This record gives sequence, C-alpha cells and structure tokens, in this order.
Amino acid sequence: MQSDPSGTSNIFDLAGKIRSIEFRCAQCGTCCRCGETDSNLVMVFPDEIRSVISACALSWDSMAQPYPETFDHQNGARYTLSWCLCCENDHCHFLKENLCAMYEQRPGICRTYPFFLEDNELKVSRCEGLGQVISEHGVTTIALHLLQRRRAEDEEEQKVRQILQHTQFPSGACVVIDSEGVRVFDG
Repeated sequence: MQSDPSGTSNIFDLAGKIRSIEFRCAQCGTCCRCGETDSNLVMVFPDEIRSVISACALSWDSMAQPYPETFDHQNGARYTLSWCLCCENDHCHFLKENLCAMYEQRPGICRTYPFFLEDNELKVSRCEGLGQVISEHGVTTIALHLLQRRRAEDEEEQKVRQILQHTQFPSGACVVIDSEGVRVFDG
C-alpha cells in the first residue's frame, strides 16, 4: 500500500496524485474476491444499500450484512457500526464473470478502488491496473468520487456518534448502529 505523505486537500491535488500513479481497471475481479478472512469487504452506507435494493429488486438481508468487527457493550449486547456487501463463497455477491452485476449502482468505495483516502492521505491498494494510462476524465472522476466518499464517511460518522449517545442497547442483542438508527440482527 502506498501513501501520500503530503495529504490531499482538494480535487486538483488529488487528481494530480492519481495521474502520477495511473490506473485503468484490468477487469480481473481480484478486488471483488476475498483472498483471506474479511479481505476486500465492501463497506456500504444505508443510502447505498437502498439504491441497490431499488435498482436490483433485492431485500436488505440478501445484499448487505453487518460488518464482522463487533464491540461488546456492558449489558451483554454486541454491536458493529457499519454494513458490507454480502459475499458468496470467495467473492462479492454481485461479481459475475469478473464484472459487476450492479455496476451503475456500485457503492462509492467500488468507484474509487484501488484508491482511498485515510486522514487526507491518498492510499493505494495493490491492483493489476496500476501503472496503466488513465484518461483525464478517469482521473477527475476518481478524484471526485474520493472526495464524495470522504464527505459521506464524515456525515455517517457524525450521525452514528449522535445515535450512540442516545442509544439504549437491547440486553444481549447483536445490533448494527448506522446513520438510520439501531437494527437488531442474528449474530
């Protein structure tokens, strides 16, 4: 994983950094496969889940699952703070012949892979498409999606913090706490 020590503050800086690394999807499907336990889990927000549900006529439970990292509450409840796309065998539920079956509705994290922002630094996951010539439109699109994703992450975190302050955890239950509230799941 590479990082940018200088940080990224705006779309022009970010686009320049992406341009210098270069990337074009090789359509290998590796990013959608689980190489080891919980690798390549696609974290999604409630609004992204609803978008996929609407477009693909699926139920919440058939496309999203609680993120596997849980925390223990003092009353015996366990909770997690996010969702991820369901996996089948070793790959994302939506990976069909190395292509995404919901490409137009894919979550923000998929739109920016292999790039992501961490503490305003551009980070890059290993990928076969790195070093391949990218169009100026591609550079700008990825930079824009990265900034949108960061804003969405910040908004989700703020809402979750507010909900956490006022949540009464059901004793002994397993719950997901997201920007929409508290949802009990079988864990």
